[in-house]
Amino acid sequence: MKNDRWGVVLPVIKVLGLVSISALVFSLIVFGAPVQKLRIEIFATISFDPGDSSGDPAQGVQVCLTVDDDCFTTAENGHVQTKVEVSPGAYHVKAYKAGTVVGFIQLKRPDGSLCRFKPTTSVGDISLTFDASNSDPDSDYDYLLEVRMASKSSDQEIPCPEPPPPPVPTTTVKFSDASGKPLTGPTIDLAASKVYVSVMDDNHKGSGNIDNAVTVTLTRNGSVVKTTKVSVTETATKGTFLSDAITLGLADSGAMFEIAASDILKAEYVDPDDSSRINSDTKKVWALLASAFDCAGVQANINSGGKTTFKVLGIGIVNTQVMVYDITGKQVWRGSKASDTLEWNGMSANGARLANGVYLYVAICKGEKQSDIKTLGVKKLGILK
Repeated sequence: MKNDRWGVVLPVIKVLGLVSISALVFSLIVFGAPVQKLRIEIFATISFDPGDSSGDPAQGVQVCLTVDDDCFTTAENGHVQTKVEVSPGAYHVKAYKAGTVVGFIQLKRPDGSLCRFKPTTSVGDISLTFDASNSDPDSDYDYLLEVRMASKSSDQEIPCPEPPPPPVPTTTVKFSDASGKPLTGPTIDLAASKVYVSVMDDNHKGSGNIDNAVTVTLTRNGSVVKTTKVSVTETATKGTFLSDAITLGLADSGAMFEIAASDILKAEYVDPDDSSRINSDTKKVWALLASAFDCAGVQANINSGGKTTFKVLGIGIVNTQVMVYDITGKQVWRGSKASDTLEWNGMSANGARLANGVYLYVAICKGEKQSDIKTLGVKKLGILK
């Protein structure tokens, strides 16, 4: 019989347990997680001095925080028996005692800041807002609500301090090395062959990665050569993101960006959640190209007016020099210019018009460093006027 009774009871207990657990889960889903509570310490005194917290206590003062009309009565020491806990928000505060006029009510914070109100009726009835940002776990209270049953005509109302504005999220974007350290100065060293983009955005802490949020653009002589979207991945430092390597190289190198003289590289970050938050970083590439100086060849183009334009091909070229010879090897003209391009009007060094025929020329290109110099081989040039 005994075993039979337990055979009936145990299933009932299990069912009740499941019902209790289900009810708990349902309440969490419907009502959410427990709301943060703020600790309010309330006391009343008959002191006239707003700065004196040691005045005679006022027993029997009723203080009500009217959202659900919770009322508390001060004891002999002028305090309520326990600290009041309320949810953050706006409240009407009523304070009264039979036969007594409330002088003023003031609210103190642990940091010493306060606000003070002088009721306009015999019953203190004011509006106060308890802000969750004021919570101080290291203090005995989050707010100290003082009810003064007396006041002087000189007592002034003090408005409550405005809560501090929320911090403005920080956003930066920088060209960097592989560790995320920003590159200093206005240039990128092509010799490194790789560059990275580092993004800092507090708005996306903990998001893991931000897809296609950075646009990298290569500009040459004012014209866009190439634009690429780059994704960034969050590093160990939350809110800081780093791209994969962006490869740099010379023409026909197969790098993501093939660099020529005077190129400009720009990285622009746009917050995907707020298009008004835009930051960019721009670097000149050519200024450090001395370490990657190259002079690959030279072209000579003659226009219909008889002028010849010599164009040296390469990067890091800061000066071009061309010597023109007749077929016997006599030098007939020599020119130089701080550029990779040089023009010749077809005249000899003394200004005489040269005869039609085949001429030879040699080009020399120079870079930033003294050792950056290269002589290109002898090439033919036909003049026909």
